[in-house]
Amino acid sequence: MFALSQFGPIPSAAETHMNRLKPVNLRNSLDLSDKVQVKTLRKRLKLSPDQFADALRKSGNSISALVKEVAAARPGKLEA
Repeated sequence: MFALSQFGPIPSAAETHMNRLKPVNLRNSLDLSDKVQVKTLRKRLKLSPDQFADALRKSGNSISALVKEVAAARPGKLEA
Protein backbone atom coordinates (compact mmCIF):
# COMPACT_ATOMS: atom_id res chain seq x y z
CA MET A 1 0.00 0.00 0.00
CA PHE A 2 0.91 3.64 -0.17
CA ALA A 3 2.20 5.69 2.73
CA LEU A 4 1.29 9.37 2.78
CA SER A 5 3.69 12.28 2.77
CA GLN A 6 3.29 15.99 2.15
CA PHE A 7 4.01 15.37 -1.54
CA GLY A 8 1.49 12.59 -1.99
CA PRO A 9 1.50 8.82 -1.73
CA ILE A 10 4.84 7.01 -1.45
CA PRO A 11 4.82 3.60 -3.17
CA SER A 12 6.22 0.64 -1.25
CA ALA A 13 9.43 -1.14 -2.29
CA ALA A 14 7.48 -3.94 -3.96
CA GLU A 15 5.56 -1.45 -6.10
CA THR A 16 8.62 0.54 -7.22
CA HIS A 17 10.62 -2.59 -8.05
CA MET A 18 8.78 -3.07 -11.34
CA ASN A 19 9.31 0.54 -12.38
CA ARG A 20 13.09 0.65 -12.00
CA LEU A 21 15.31 0.91 -15.03
CA LYS A 22 17.51 -2.04 -15.86
CA PRO A 23 21.12 -1.20 -14.94
CA VAL A 24 23.31 -0.58 -17.96
CA ASN A 25 26.72 -2.20 -18.00
CA LEU A 26 29.05 0.49 -19.31
CA ARG A 27 32.23 -1.27 -18.30
CA ASN A 28 32.82 -2.98 -21.65
CA SER A 29 31.37 -0.44 -24.03
CA LEU A 30 32.93 2.70 -25.40
CA ASP A 31 31.06 5.93 -24.70
CA LEU A 32 31.54 7.87 -27.94
CA SER A 33 30.35 11.11 -26.34
CA ASP A 34 33.25 10.97 -23.85
CA LYS A 35 36.20 12.50 -25.73
CA VAL A 36 38.74 11.48 -23.09
CA GLN A 37 37.70 7.82 -23.25
CA VAL A 38 37.85 7.79 -27.05
CA LYS A 39 41.25 9.50 -27.13
CA THR A 40 42.70 7.19 -24.46
CA LEU A 41 41.58 4.04 -26.25
CA ARG A 42 42.73 5.34 -29.63
CA LYS A 43 46.19 6.08 -28.21
CA ARG A 44 46.33 2.71 -26.44
CA LEU A 45 45.63 0.97 -29.73
CA LYS A 46 48.11 3.27 -31.55
CA LEU A 47 45.65 4.20 -34.30
CA SER A 48 45.13 7.35 -36.32
CA PRO A 49 41.68 8.96 -36.04
CA ASP A 50 40.73 7.56 -39.46
CA GLN A 51 41.90 4.04 -38.62
CA PHE A 52 40.05 4.20 -35.30
CA ALA A 53 36.84 5.35 -36.98
CA ASP A 54 37.09 2.55 -39.55
CA ALA A 55 37.65 -0.12 -36.88
CA LEU A 56 34.79 1.35 -34.84
CA ARG A 57 32.42 1.15 -37.82
CA LYS A 58 33.30 -2.52 -38.33
CA SER A 59 33.13 -3.67 -34.72
CA GLY A 60 30.71 -1.34 -32.91
CA ASN A 61 31.22 0.27 -29.51
CA SER A 62 32.34 -2.86 -27.65
CA ILE A 63 35.90 -2.35 -26.42
CA SER A 64 36.83 -6.03 -26.66
CA ALA A 65 35.43 -6.30 -30.20
CA LEU A 66 37.34 -3.17 -31.18
CA VAL A 67 40.61 -4.57 -29.79
CA LYS A 68 40.05 -7.86 -31.64
CA GLU A 69 39.28 -6.03 -34.88
CA VAL A 70 42.50 -4.02 -34.62
CA ALA A 71 44.49 -7.13 -33.70
CA ALA A 72 43.13 -8.96 -36.75
CA ALA A 73 44.06 -6.03 -39.00
CA ARG A 74 47.61 -5.93 -37.63
CA PRO A 75 48.67 -9.52 -36.85
CA GLY A 76 51.64 -9.79 -34.52
CA LYS A 77 51.62 -6.11 -33.58
CA LEU A 78 48.92 -5.98 -30.91
CA GLU A 79 47.93 -8.37 -28.16
CA ALA A 80 44.21 -8.83 -27.67
